[in-house]
Amino acid sequence: MEIYDFVYVPEKWEQFYESFSTNEHAYKADIKRLRAYIDEQKYLDVLKSYESSGKFNVPELIMLNKKGTEKKRIVFSFDENASWLLKFFGYYLHAYDENFSDNLYSFRKERSVKTAIAKLLKVKNISSLYGVKLDIHDYFNSADTDIIITKVRGTLKGQNKLIRLIGDILKDNDYVIANRMKDSDVTSSNNAHSIHKGMMAGSPLSPFLANLYLDDLDKHFDNIDGFYARYSDDIIFFTESEEKRDQEMEYINKVLSENKLTLNPDKIAFIKPGESFEFLGFSFDNGEVDVAHSSFDKIKKKLRRKARAVLRWKLKKDAEPEKAARVYIKYFNRKFFENPVKSELTWCRWYFPIITTDVTIKEIDHYMQECIRYIYTGKHSKRNYYLRYDDIKQLGYRSLVNEYHRKNVNDA
Repeated sequence: MEIYDFVYVPEKWEQFYESFSTNEHAYKADIKRLRAYIDEQKYLDVLKSYESSGKFNVPELIMLNKKGTEKKRIVFSFDENASWLLKFFGYYLHAYDENFSDNLYSFRKERSVKTAIAKLLKVKNISSLYGVKLDIHDYFNSADTDIIITKVRGTLKGQNKLIRLIGDILKDNDYVIANRMKDSDVTSSNNAHSIHKGMMAGSPLSPFLANLYLDDLDKHFDNIDGFYARYSDDIIFFTESEEKRDQEMEYINKVLSENKLTLNPDKIAFIKPGESFEFLGFSFDNGEVDVAHSSFDKIKKKLRRKARAVLRWKLKKDAEPEKAARVYIKYFNRKFFENPVKSELTWCRWYFPIITTDVTIKEIDHYMQECIRYIYTGKHSKRNYYLRYDDIKQLGYRSLVNEYHRKNVNDA
């Protein structure tokens, strides 16, 4: 039976529901909505519309700010009914995970950032190897639609209905709803807009497409004498010599060119034997794993910008210092610990299971406490220390270091 036809099998929906509802990161409200969606068979309305018109649901195009830059990131969002159906298909496409290289760590059930780093740390002679850290420029949006569909056909043999659906979604460029975009970013056609979709970043099928698109490159490195890992658009590899490293770089550029992709020249980092390096937001130095310097700089900037914004709000509203400090603390408690935004991993989920030292998070703690004192008093001064650490804790502050060590104790 084709995956597409799983839609008409109630047991398949129950299997999907069981997987989604038991995910520790699933929201209760979303679980409830999925239950109603299945019980009311709303997916049949989506399929009926698609099969009668040949056009799938119109996605909304959203431009998001890239962290730490003025650049924009394009993502696509389907309405809830269409999105649940695509998530259903995405769930069953995990059956093809076993076809991918062991060196691929993104969007897979049995592999993750944690497993990539664990494997990296087991490379005994890594301090004697030559490495390169690479970033593919605008990976999701630059991918060629025709190439994607060709690769989908080659991999999903026998899944003709799903292949057709994926092709129809990616090819239907004239029905993208633009949201908060500049005129130069899209071309209009009647009341709709057209834009190259690539893999449709943000859509439920994009993780599978992102893994598939460079599958041949990953498999080329299956037997590398060193180390290779890809996480979506991030690549790192190590070889025994500079000459071999340069040869592999030429091969990577060749494959990317054939797939209409390029490397981000500003993010190519050559690693000499024994040098520290960064990958996926982590830094590696003599066997220790810490928060990357780039990630540390980004969070410091965010802490500083938010402190200034809250202080302006405090002065404008003539708010009490305690109230302003609590607003600031609540904001970062959510970012660090509580995961209020579906698409955003908290620090405790991303960093805590992997880092082996508290050096950088200790610095972040210290910097955040300084920002809280600044909000409280309105100035930077040594006299700010009259607001003691215990006072800051009373306002709701949670220390990254304390939470990190508490988690390690609980996991032990």
